[in-house]
Amino acid sequence: MDSKTIVIFGGYGTIGCELAKRLAAKGFTLILCARNEYKLSLVADSLDANYCCVDVSDPEQVLTCIEGARKQFSKIDGIAFCVGSALRSPSRLAIKRTLTCIRYSADAMEDKGGLITFSMCENPDEDMKMLIKSATSLYEKRNIYVKAIQPGPVEEVVDQMEKFFSTLSKCSSEDSTCPDQGFKTSFCEK
Repeated sequence: MDSKTIVIFGGYGTIGCELAKRLAAKGFTLILCARNEYKLSLVADSLDANYCCVDVSDPEQVLTCIEGARKQFSKIDGIAFCVGSALRSPSRLAIKRTLTCIRYSADAMEDKGGLITFSMCENPDEDMKMLIKSATSLYEKRNIYVKAIQPGPVEEVVDQMEKFFSTLSKCSSEDSTCPDQGFKTSFCEK
């Protein structure tokens, strides 16, 4: 497999750290992102990963981080939002920030395609689900597939994210559309 580059926001949290361990073991190039540089550097060093200090509640910091990663690695293949505090609340502000982060992520992937996944807040209402579905479905035209995962046991959430990113190994670097990956915009229920 060509080394695929994955950015993980919340890189030292429970879900982000476990996902990073699994993806590192599979040979992915990782950029871990979080607010606390000390904690972040400990996890990144243990996995031989790169890192970037960023607060996901500030979309401009997210944009700067993603642009930096793209410049350094030329292509971002996947992005995982594993930030509990950003998605724990079903507020419109939390969703707006999440959608902004998704937009910046998709823009960084340009027309080369990629995968974006994130864990939803507990008990999202129907309006929120529809907002996420309609916003993310726009990216399918650019070969960017978004998977929103409802919260559950850590092992299940990480399993779903790992499986999602593992489809990248089936994609060749020449065929960025990877029609065999079989993922469309999805909203996974427990």
